Amino acid sequence: MLEKNHYLIILCGGSGPRLWPLSRISHPKQLLKIFNNQSLIENTVSRCRQLTDSKKIYITTTKNLRHKLKFPNVLVEPKRQNTTMAVLLAISKIHSLDKDAITTFMPSDHYIDDINKLEHCLKLSYDIALKNKIALIGIKPSFTNVSYGYIASDKSHFVEKPPLAKAKELIEKDYYWNTDINTFKPETFINELRLHCPEYIKKSLNQLYKKSPNLNVANSILEKSKNLTLIKANFAWSDVGEWKTIYQHLPKDQNGHVILNNTQYISQNSKNCLLGTSKNKLIGIVGLEDITIIDTPDALLICKTPDSYEVRSLVATMMESPKTKKYFK
Repeated sequence: MLEKNHYLIILCGGSGPRLWPLSRISHPKQLLKIFNNQSLIENTVSRCRQLTDSKKIYITTTKNLRHKLKFPNVLVEPKRQNTTMAVLLAISKIHSLDKDAITTFMPSDHYIDDINKLEHCLKLSYDIALKNKIALIGIKPSFTNVSYGYIASDKSHFVEKPPLAKAKELIEKDYYWNTDINTFKPETFINELRLHCPEYIKKSLNQLYKKSPNLNVANSILEKSKNLTLIKANFAWSDVGEWKTIYQHLPKDQNGHVILNNTQYISQNSKNCLLGTSKNKLIGIVGLEDITIIDTPDALLICKTPDSYEVRSLVATMMESPKTKKYFK
């Protein structure tokens, strides 16, 4: 178990555009049941409860999701304003309860296969945070991914979501994926903001939610800080952020297909596809390979599975038009 003053905060405010059309603003990916009969946020809470008392676990979220979370310690943001503001809201609350608190922030929707290895990393992170450092848990990359942050093995450099060519270069230079599981003292986080992003300092939380930049923690602090320490983890991990990741983690049938929600299908000369559809609908595929097909009552996605990270850009384009933005709400 973790130390008594070690708090776990689960960030649950994202919309998950890369998993459209299943993920929407009103029902984002952390509420989806992908791997079992629990949602991704429920899996994350269950994982945290194996590490510490429930009283030391908090969730930050937005107003539109609060009623969907069956958990007592929920901190509600006045509006969705990215992770820097969510962290500020949480450390303000927790520091008022425990002046000696060490806080670990983690996303609500990640896959981790080994709770014991995670616990070991968190204990190392705690010890590092005591020294007024920011501890980051990193994973050795297994493929090039433009949706992750990368940190150098010597902690000298952090790059958030690089383009494809840059990501390939970083992997060759011994960079690690940032899991977004970060540990620090609340005062350490404030000091880093004061140094690198002073727009967040000397204002009340209410003022900040109205006027602060819309930045995630990587952009506001991690890309600029010289106060980072990398914990190299060896558990299986992914952010469950795109359909390629879903395909990699779920069991395959004899043709290499992955099936969501008991989807019925007939396959002819096809292999390695990800298929999901509404109830009482049959999918027929002919001559397809490495294709994702996700069908919902009001929207259909068809893409090459290796290119599924580009669904984020598809949703961004969708949100630009009044005629199509409703399909992500």
